[in-house]
Amino acid sequence: MKTFLRKAMVVGSLALWACSSPPNEPPIEPQDTAVSPVDEDSDGVEASLDCDDLDPEKGARELDQDCDGTVTVEDCDDANADWNEEDSDSDGQSTCGGDCDDSDPEIVSGADFCGWVLAVAGEEHSCGLTRRGQAVCWGGSSFGQQETPGATFLAISSGRNHVCGLEKDGSLQCWGGNEAGQADAPAGPFKQISMGRDFGCAVSESGEVSCWGDNRYGQLDLPQLAATAVEAGGDHACLLMESGEASCWGFDVVGQTEVEPGAFVKLTAGSDHTCGLSDAGELACWGWNEFGQSSPPEGSFVEISAGGHHTCGVLQSGELQCWGSDEYGESDGPDEVFEALGLGEEHSCGVTVEGRMVCWGKAETGQTTPPTGVP
Repeated sequence: MKTFLRKAMVVGSLALWACSSPPNEPPIEPQDTAVSPVDEDSDGVEASLDCDDLDPEKGARELDQDCDGTVTVEDCDDANADWNEEDSDSDGQSTCGGDCDDSDPEIVSGADFCGWVLAVAGEEHSCGLTRRGQAVCWGGSSFGQQETPGATFLAISSGRNHVCGLEKDGSLQCWGGNEAGQADAPAGPFKQISMGRDFGCAVSESGEVSCWGDNRYGQLDLPQLAATAVEAGGDHACLLMESGEASCWGFDVVGQTEVEPGAFVKLTAGSDHTCGLSDAGELACWGWNEFGQSSPPEGSFVEISAGGHHTCGVLQSGELQCWGSDEYGESDGPDEVFEALGLGEEHSCGVTVEGRMVCWGKAETGQTTPPTGVP
């Protein structure tokens, strides 16, 4: 108790000295304790608002959102630092001026546009993603599938009658049919997306999977597992874990969620079947096989995509192989070398190594006729 009293007295003395000045000493002047904003390059913009606080030539993010050195009012795309008025490869053309690759002087603007990088397909429509990140859709549009937003996307994915796009900040924009809430995507942010028939799924940076839309067959009752990717099919979905193992859920009357053993680097899901691609290029498929869609040919594959009742893959040699239903020619692919595939219900699309979009199969609504002259 004595120790406590001594401490209390000391504290009391300190409090007293703080209230009045000691004898024969000048009054204590109040000190300014405010912390000055950090501005290392002395350009008048504090570090938290500066694109580069060690470079006075690079100013405030408020005026140059992508910090590429071109202010917003003069930048053709101030959300993308890769697009500006610079001519890095000295070929006489900037990216804003139409250069498709400003690191290669041999590549300038294409005859019509810079080319496609991704193909996706639904029931009566198809969509592609251009090198500039623009989503373009064609074919049926009774649900607004062609009414694409004017955003820049990293990826797009299509369901039966809806489409979603993944933006640079990880947010999603969806359009088209929404009768089951399939276009009402959660806020995110996400790193990867996949659309099923009337639902959608996405993976966050932490590996958490979120699904939304139709849940009549348990499509939204997903396992609590960390994922590197998710693939949505007709009324089922599968996720891929870091170990390469897959786990599937949802509609399962024909075994489409009964995963084949093995480690995979990529999954693809069709209406009622699923396939996995191993690191060695081998394919394993499970689910409905009435049309042979789950019986892949032998070979080493680098790309796969599942559609309604058919599947296509690109061999390491570049050759396209398709199997399964061919009622409308959806498995009768052209003699092209593809680097990306996107299969729909009864038609197929792919992006060639030259960046061209080619589609085949059912064509009643124009879903196999991609537009030309896309910017």
